[in-house]
Amino acid sequence: MNGFKGVQSCRRQLGTIAAVRDSKAPATITVLLEDTAATMGLLVGFLVICLGKTLHKLVLNGAAPVVISINLASVSLFLAIECKGLLVGESAKSLVVCGIRALEDARDGIFGVNELWTMHLGPEDLLVNISVDLADRLTSSDVEAEV
Repeated sequence: MNGFKGVQSCRRQLGTIAAVRDSKAPATITVLLEDTAATMGLLVGFLVICLGKTLHKLVLNGAAPVVISINLASVSLFLAIECKGLLVGESAKSLVVCGIRALEDARDGIFGVNELWTMHLGPEDLLVNISVDLADRLTSSDVEAEV
């Protein structure tokens, strides 16, 4: 699956940049941005060659590698920032945490949620650790069922 199709489903709701930032799949982000940077580099090279020939200024040919290098460096920096959190372990967004907390609070045997920790393990995997207070009336089998 290419990077554009991987981000396209979220893009309709969030916009392209927000979809890339919210994506938890480093491979998808990398492929999308790498392909975009390569296409932009080709366009810059083509435009500079055409301008150099049209204006008879061959000095413009030296500007193309500089612009392409800046483009590649900015994409690399963006990728490093985005993928670092996924490599180290990024927590879930507050909306997801609030949803998990609401689900747990709605359960009959749970008196309250003390602490809740989350960490993305992959694009579709979320590790959730919850510390809860259970109702005193629960038996051991009820506690097992709640867990």
